[in-house]
Formats: sequence, structure tokens, C-alpha cells
Amino acid sequence: ATVLRPLASNDTERLHKLWSLAGLPFRPQGRDSLGRLRAFLSAHDDAGWCAAADSHLIGAALVSDDGRKGWIERLAIHPDHRRAGLAKAIITACMNSLRDRDILVTGALIDEENEASRTLFESCGFVHHPGLSYYSYRRDSDF
Repeated sequence: ATVLRPLASNDTERLHKLWSLAGLPFRPQGRDSLGRLRAFLSAHDDAGWCAAADSHLIGAALVSDDGRKGWIERLAIHPDHRRAGLAKAIITACMNSLRDRDILVTGALIDEENEASRTLFESCGFVHHPGLSYYSYRRDSDF
């Protein structure tokens, strides 16, 4: 049976495995290291949500906010479990967590070529803003 639940700090290795199986690029030596993920997930009871079947993660996303704007990050669904409604369920759980924190605006960064994710988020009420450009400064290429 599949269970939707908050991610826990002991889910980090399973999260890395899910990201690999889902083809999601991540930085295991930098911002996505096991230690950093454990610390992030330990900071809040609802820093992420997952769909779990037995001891396996078959879907997950991280949730963060800066006190005024929230983010749904790193959404990944195992390839064998796509198109079953798990992504929408995880997005809904993330949105409810942000609503409970009184966050009024939620964002998601999606690769332009990832049509499936763009369609998914739009079906959940997210609006694409084509005039925006994303910039980042990284202290290190692993971050």
C-alpha cells in the first residue's frame, strides 16, 4: 500500500536513490549531500513530502519558504509509478504545508524542456511567467 507522509531525516539515502531512478540531476557532494538533506529535513516536520510503498520512496518533493514565499523543490516520481496521481498528491501536501505556515505565494522552478512537469504544475494552478529569467550565484559548483 502507498502511504503519503512527511519526509524524515532517515529518508535521505532513499531520496538519493529516487532522484537517481527518476533521472533528476542532483548534487550529492554539495547542497544535496546526505548531511545537508538530513539537517534540512530535521529543521521542520514538513520540510518535504513523499509517497512510500513498503520501505521504498516512489515519489517525493522538498518544501521550503523564506517567511513570505514558498517553494516546491526536487519533485520526483519513480518511473514505474508515474501517471498515477502521486505527483499531484505530493504537490497538494506541499501546498497545505505552506498554507499552514501562512505562505501566500508558492513557486516551482522547472527546466524549460520538461513539458511533463510544466503541464503538471499548470494543472495544479501554477502560472508560467515566460518573461522571467533565473539567476543564481554559487560559491561552489556543487551547490
